[in-house]
Amino acid sequence: MRNPRTQGPHRRWRLALASGAAVSLLLPLLIETPAGAAGPGCASPPSVVADPSSVPVHTTGTGYTTIEGSTPTTFDVDVLGVIPDGITLGVDFIVVRLTGPQQFLDDTGGVFFGMSGSPVYIDGDKDTGDLLGALSYGWWNDPTLAGLTPAPAMLQMFDLPTIDHPSFSARIPITRSMQRTVVASGTDVSDSSGSFQEMPTVLSVPAQGRRLHQLRHMVRDMTNGVRVVGPAGASAGAPVVSGNDFGVGEPVSSIVSYGDASIWAAGTVSIVCPSDTNVIAMYGHPLFWNSPGPVTLGLNGVNVLTIAHSPAWWNDMVPVITDVRGSVTADRFVGEVGQVGLAPTTFPITSSFTSPDTGLSRNDAETDTVYQQDWFYQWETWLHMVLNLDAVFQRISSGSSNLSWTLSFEDADGNLYDITNRVHYYSNWDATDGIWKLISEIDQLQYSDFGPMTFTSLDATGSITATNDTGTITGVNTSSALQKALRSRHVIRVKAGHAVTVEVNQTPAAGGADVVTTFTLKVPHSWHGQHRVTVRGGEDRWWGGRGDDTLRELVKELNGGEHADDVIVQGIGRKASQTSPLIVTGRKRFTIDVV
Repeated sequence: MRNPRTQGPHRRWRLALASGAAVSLLLPLLIETPAGAAGPGCASPPSVVADPSSVPVHTTGTGYTTIEGSTPTTFDVDVLGVIPDGITLGVDFIVVRLTGPQQFLDDTGGVFFGMSGSPVYIDGDKDTGDLLGALSYGWWNDPTLAGLTPAPAMLQMFDLPTIDHPSFSARIPITRSMQRTVVASGTDVSDSSGSFQEMPTVLSVPAQGRRLHQLRHMVRDMTNGVRVVGPAGASAGAPVVSGNDFGVGEPVSSIVSYGDASIWAAGTVSIVCPSDTNVIAMYGHPLFWNSPGPVTLGLNGVNVLTIAHSPAWWNDMVPVITDVRGSVTADRFVGEVGQVGLAPTTFPITSSFTSPDTGLSRNDAETDTVYQQDWFYQWETWLHMVLNLDAVFQRISSGSSNLSWTLSFEDADGNLYDITNRVHYYSNWDATDGIWKLISEIDQLQYSDFGPMTFTSLDATGSITATNDTGTITGVNTSSALQKALRSRHVIRVKAGHAVTVEVNQTPAAGGADVVTTFTLKVPHSWHGQHRVTVRGGEDRWWGGRGDDTLRELVKELNGGEHADDVIVQGIGRKASQTSPLIVTGRKRFTIDVV
């Protein structure tokens, strides 16, 4: 994650949700299965259509999805044919048209966001028929035209080892023969993109207005086909598994984080293996564009409030996250695997903020992270901080933030580290912009050469105000045993080994009395002649480093450094520093004449 005004090179990731996955914002951490470990398997799989290409054109089928509550309803499909290797090598793409019931089409308009994973059966229903596949793709200008991911490929996910996979395209080109079939069935493809595509991911966040715009900007730079909406959320706290199971066609969610900055994706359950393994398959497409293979996300139930209608796009499921039911353990080309009953491990981001402008405070606010890879932890941290600061500030405007934090993390060898730092920052654009110093620290750790990091906790405190906290150094007064009057001088005479008093005056930009900071500094015994002294404000370190050779060196660097509200006197022995209530700007110089 980058401040849009300070872009820099980094490896890129992409997040995707297919044919109707609704996403929101939450926060718990990863538990990865060791590379090469076998999947959970499915001892008693459902009956599936082994060869989708053998299914005659215009075979009818029955699908299951949820448009209200958590109880699935049925819809009808007409099979139009198969595109060989349409999803990836060895995985065909099944083209269908939704044909009814009419009430279902009236309620949904056809394919909708959140429908990804809806299972479709032929030769019977979910109890008696054969599973053909899971609805996972749509045609942009015809919501009744859809694509299925074949059931055999989804069943194979349960047995795959936990290894990484290369990325693949989220667009399925339509063949000439299939184009003729689609046109004959009633869809005009002349002005379309010529391909089926995963429906854009929907990020639902507890934010509005400018915060939504900012998140959209970040997502646009790092993902493809993502829409951001709001608000939504899920409760913080260590997840306790409810013990409830899933049924096919039931809504389900993949949780990236819980709490104030909740991030999640909602779709539909495609396959349920019985209690021998307690695993499910869902979505029919990957959640992430890079299909990372082994992951750990939260696995929660969903209550669907309604299907919201859009005049220009696919309609939307309006989901509410409910109980914790387990963990998502894999994200692959053809869907996600969930383990019911396996609680996700979470790591807290907590904060306590106040605003003198409003008198409001938020104490012990919490977001719990599950997934921290790529830029997600930075997203989660930024969102948690900005939303809680906004809640006490009650505006988005210019101003000053004064923040402190302790960031704890663990390296790949299990060694624990803490970074404690602070920032006092004024912005004439957004008073929360001081957050970016913390984000830069996370970025430097996460993308260092010292291996993967697990961020185990983050605790922040601070305040935010519309007042410009900047103060300019407007005067420096000095005195010594030889010149006892404290006043402004270009040259102050001092004996070697004796003390000099330095009084620094800062004039607040917001008006009011000057802020005075006083130093008493000893002149070294070895000095003689004249020496130049500089009085200045501190300089926060935000980005870049000195190329540390070890992680401990990097941690030491991130723990130290100057701060913008430091008054610094440099040139008399070791650099002297005191914290001011103002953000210090400007500088003054004087000379010490050792006599």
